[in-house]
Amino acid sequence: MGKRILISFDDKTLAMLESLVEESGVSSLAEGVRMSVSIVRTLQQLEANGHAEVLARNTETGKEALLVIPSMLKE
Repeated sequence: MGKRILISFDDKTLAMLESLVEESGVSSLAEGVRMSVSIVRTLQQLEANGHAEVLARNTETGKEALLVIPSMLKE
């Protein structure tokens, strides 16, 4: 079984999380946090393998967007 934790959010961050939950269709704030942690972990793994950019493709239009994540850039 997982560990229960209590997290306090400022108003702006809580509003962002609530928006994420609503827009993504996940069932709860906890699920939104789990999804966010999973995404961050994936980005960390990419960074560990030398990646600094993420290419996002809209499968309907074929348009692409290049996401440059500052924390992933090597100086």
